[in-house]
Amino acid sequence: MYLKMLKLLLPIFLTLFCQGLAQDRFIVFVSEYIGNIGSAVGRCPATIITDRHVLTTAACATPTNSSFQLAISIQMSFGSGYASRTISAERAFIHPNYTGDEYSNNVGVVLMGGLFNTTSLPPRSLGSIPSVNTTCRLFGWGGAPDNPETVEVVVHEPAYCFSDRPQAFCAEHSPPARACAALRGSPLVCNPLSVDGILLKTDCTEEDPGRFLQPYHSVDDFKEWIESVSGAQLVNQISTLLLLSALVISFNTAMKTKE
Repeated sequence: MYLKMLKLLLPIFLTLFCQGLAQDRFIVFVSEYIGNIGSAVGRCPATIITDRHVLTTAACATPTNSSFQLAISIQMSFGSGYASRTISAERAFIHPNYTGDEYSNNVGVVLMGGLFNTTSLPPRSLGSIPSVNTTCRLFGWGGAPDNPETVEVVVHEPAYCFSDRPQAFCAEHSPPARACAALRGSPLVCNPLSVDGILLKTDCTEEDPGRFLQPYHSVDDFKEWIESVSGAQLVNQISTLLLLSALVISFNTAMKTKE
């Protein structure tokens, strides 16, 4: 009986285990090109949030000019090197209230002209930066995106950071801090399986003498809009429902076997 139960639960365990191994592999690069996609140049990191959508800043999701086209570059490392694949973007969604101010409504979603392998590149759920000062992890620069540079940062509420930028959370650094090398669009992770913040600009800015700040948006502040253009809520609900259903089916089958 226990052997049968193990056989029923093993696929679920392996799924969770593999997702755990892949939980750091959720970053791609938004790139742009003219004419030949093989000449695409990376602009900034983005976070996979569905099997076709990535989350980044509005500034990153806006091409340099009308001659450029956006693309998504996927890199996977192997041995001492890595392989890269670049796919054209179908569309970029820019937050309707974004006006070019890096600290306000600086959120963009890019739709890829293809599908991610969600086993090796699992989408992140939409989270939030906690309202109290907390330690989170900044991902996404240096090396291949499937093995990104990371660093812990302490994130503060907007009221602590800026007097006139109510949407901008921040981390405070003393350069040359590693975190200041992070690229705009890099994801901030405060919870294991979600993307909780987005880095708004590269480098740290000296707001006051000796006080260098690094600004972020909390994903939760824009969650409704992100879900409306990407369907991320539906994807997350389906994933949770499938997992719960599998657990219930396995449990019921095990009980019937026991009887």
